Amino acid sequence: MTNHVLPLVKFQQSVYERADSPFLKQPMGGEWRVWNYRDAHNEVLRVANYLQKFPRGSRLAIYSYNCAHWILADFAIWLAGHVSVPIYPTAGKDQLEQILRHSECVAAFIGKLPDFADKRDAIPREIECISMHQTHMGLPVWDDIVQRELPLMNAISPDGNATATIVYTSGTTGTPKGAEISFNAIATAGSNAVQWIGVNNNERFFSYLPLAHVAERLVVETGCIYAGGSIAFAESLDTFADNLRASAPTIFLGVPRIWLKFKQAVDLKIPPTKLARLLNIPFFGYALKSLIRKGMGLHRCRLALSGASPLSVELILWYEKLGIPICEGYAMTENFGYSHFSHPDNRRAGYVGSLLPEAEMKLADDGEILARSPCLMKGYFNDTELTAETIKDGWLHTGDLGETDDSGLLKITGRKKEIFKTSKGKYVAPGIIETKLENLAGVEQLCVLGSGLPQPIAIAVVEHIGEHLRKQVQRRLNDALIQINTSLENHEKLARIIVINEKWTTDNGMMTPTMKLRRQVIESRYQAIIEQFADNNELINWVDDAVSTAG
Repeated sequence: MTNHVLPLVKFQQSVYERADSPFLKQPMGGEWRVWNYRDAHNEVLRVANYLQKFPRGSRLAIYSYNCAHWILADFAIWLAGHVSVPIYPTAGKDQLEQILRHSECVAAFIGKLPDFADKRDAIPREIECISMHQTHMGLPVWDDIVQRELPLMNAISPDGNATATIVYTSGTTGTPKGAEISFNAIATAGSNAVQWIGVNNNERFFSYLPLAHVAERLVVETGCIYAGGSIAFAESLDTFADNLRASAPTIFLGVPRIWLKFKQAVDLKIPPTKLARLLNIPFFGYALKSLIRKGMGLHRCRLALSGASPLSVELILWYEKLGIPICEGYAMTENFGYSHFSHPDNRRAGYVGSLLPEAEMKLADDGEILARSPCLMKGYFNDTELTAETIKDGWLHTGDLGETDDSGLLKITGRKKEIFKTSKGKYVAPGIIETKLENLAGVEQLCVLGSGLPQPIAIAVVEHIGEHLRKQVQRRLNDALIQINTSLENHEKLARIIVINEKWTTDNGMMTPTMKLRRQVIESRYQAIIEQFADNNELINWVDDAVSTAG
């Protein structure tokens, strides 16, 4: 294994080489607060000095929406010789308490959380809470600590094999598990990815996806550390579009839902058929593409990325026409998001790329993807039994199914735990169908189910709409269902779409903090509704009060 520069060392190199260059850019009330590398290092050292009171190797949580202080807190924890434990800001009270207790945290940095007052009693009393840039009643405040403390004189120089962070999975099927990620793993991922893709120190990143997820942690935080670039943040959902346009990132990471929402916003302004015609007009089409990219805030973007779940081929091709080639990647929490990536010069729609340097992969007899690299987790924190089930002979058993083409590009074909069997004895992988249908149907939330049914069905969320708009949605869903069924095998064809008006959220337990479907919960909740329409011959079935009708 190649020895790579550890993240703290790389950060400190940037402090000396790029002291006055912008590092973190935080919008606050319409104004931007900017930390250069020197300012950031100064604050980190002072807070790290404060954290010396905890025994070395202590776990400290970061519980906040993305912000500059999230990154600063991570570095301060590391410099003080401790382990960071990110927690999704959308985590419910039960999950918040479970993670804090399981990781044995001694302190927690609390940041941008509008509902913190409602969740504060989920934090055990023995855990010290430190407020970051937002003042929370009765908590020590970051800026006060910076003013009071001297810079840490003897910063901890961690062993590369030491645990840097414990990243908890979002828990689609059960209790979240904490993957222990070493400094060496972060160093390998950051060094190799930056060099392989060709990232430079002028890159501008934009952070809005949860930093508690490895995708954002790798691409934005780690990518910026090893590139020596800058990170801008979104202040809120309301200001997201303005913040993105003002930041004009050169590297932008999205997930399928974000890419779909961008497209839907364009569709509302220019119907798809009209847009296709306009883009083919010489000169005007070029200008229109530039205008649309600028409206999205992606006019300076040279590397557009997508991860977390498959992106439909149709959506990829739509962005291609706008001059935004999207590179997909594939990996897991357990290998710090480092496995496969679509190099800008070697992409194929529907595939998630080739192996990154020092990464290995093989397919098991049943098609399961087995992965190995220096970025593999040390194990699940305090769970040797589950670690042994997941890593066998040095190979991570991902639970994902895949296949490769002749050039080694990987295609994800499903997930073992999500595949269900219909009453006809046929197996169906719902994820791929959902990706296709979601794009055609134009709905934000959709789930394909079918265990024990003759044919699969889809449940789509469409919140309360008027009668006129309902007819339009009905036609769109009907057309989408007919179109997708022509592309599916007979046993995969959807019998119907059931439309409900209950939004799926983390609060009602049907979505994870990373906005992934909790399929088992959804299936259980709507079992009675599914049975109600079992003998209905209509393709689109509406349920006007899903809350009271659900089982």
